[in-house]
Amino acid sequence: MKHPVILLLLCCWTMVAHAQQTAFFGTVIDAGTRETLPFASIYINKENSTIANQEGGFVVRADSVDVARISFVGYKSRQIPCGQLSSVVELQPIEQVLKEVVVLPYPLKTFVRRTTKETLRMLQKFRKRKSTFFYRQTAFSDSTCYELVEAFLTGNSAVSLRNLQLASGRYAGIRPDSIHEYSFFGNFFTFSQIDIASKKEWPLWGDDIIPLFRNYHIFYDVDYDIIGDVPERIIALRFNPKPEIARPILQATIYVDEQTMHVRKLVGQGRNIAVLHTKQVLGTDSVVKAVKKLYRTNFNFVVNMTEERGFVEVQSVYIDELHAQGNTLQSTRSIIFNLGEQQERDKGRQLEFSANLHRVIEQQEYDPEFWRQNEIVRRTPMEQDVLDLFEDKQLFGVWK
Repeated sequence: MKHPVILLLLCCWTMVAHAQQTAFFGTVIDAGTRETLPFASIYINKENSTIANQEGGFVVRADSVDVARISFVGYKSRQIPCGQLSSVVELQPIEQVLKEVVVLPYPLKTFVRRTTKETLRMLQKFRKRKSTFFYRQTAFSDSTCYELVEAFLTGNSAVSLRNLQLASGRYAGIRPDSIHEYSFFGNFFTFSQIDIASKKEWPLWGDDIIPLFRNYHIFYDVDYDIIGDVPERIIALRFNPKPEIARPILQATIYVDEQTMHVRKLVGQGRNIAVLHTKQVLGTDSVVKAVKKLYRTNFNFVVNMTEERGFVEVQSVYIDELHAQGNTLQSTRSIIFNLGEQQERDKGRQLEFSANLHRVIEQQEYDPEFWRQNEIVRRTPMEQDVLDLFEDKQLFGVWK
């Protein structure tokens, strides 16, 4: 696999620029409940932004005079000079309005149809726009983290992620001593490519059933909530699969700007979704044997959208999958974050559904210094601990 040299040089240039700035750390919380707000947006400019991790923590590198806009759908945004960022950033929730008091300006079916039409228009008009993404994936057996993957990917970003390619990456993993067998998803990145709209009148057999398409009412019961007041009201469309649906389907709440019909956020669960599952079994001769199969599972997701470049595109996707493996609970999590417009065409091959990201990364050289200075999204304490362990044991680039 050829190295995308220009892209890496751009990343290195960004790394040097960051080194000349101050790192500001903080945690975003609900001002009332004091609960953390995972994946809140911290935006300074097109070249410098980040998101909070699943525990609400963030790190951003900037000058003290730069102004950070911190936002979370359903909360009032704040603009704070970076020099005044405290360890805790509080956001005030926007009041939810009772439907009995304020109703939609037109029937729910009409609102869903207009949202679908606008989403498909946006997808078609900006389908070729590409971005660079930072990707982090971790796997756990009970409370033990045994895998860490970090990568820079490129792909199309309008409305949903598509055509992902690997620019550069690293991974490390080790079998937990306490278990006889464990599993991993080599193509877990495919879960991040969540489609929400389709111009098809009917899904093909085997296709995931998505919320925004013409005959959605056959598969979903739909209700809504209203957040805030005009002219900035958000309509939360709740798509609940009908009980008899056993096919791959999304249960989702889609947050839509009432004025523009633009999707702002997507939260829910993918049900009966396919992924390649590899089970590693330690035999009596201490030889690890791998057994692969197509595996259907449920996973939770959070998708945040942004319009910083003038169109609706994916800002971040968080995925959390949990399943039983023998007497242990195994989970895999991932976060992908949009770093902005791709400057040069990547020459790497596209990551197909069956691609094993570990094996593709294995074909590249590993530059520890580059990765040491590119955290991008703040690591949780557990992620930092396992990173330190893997670096100490020099496990990156190998699988033991």
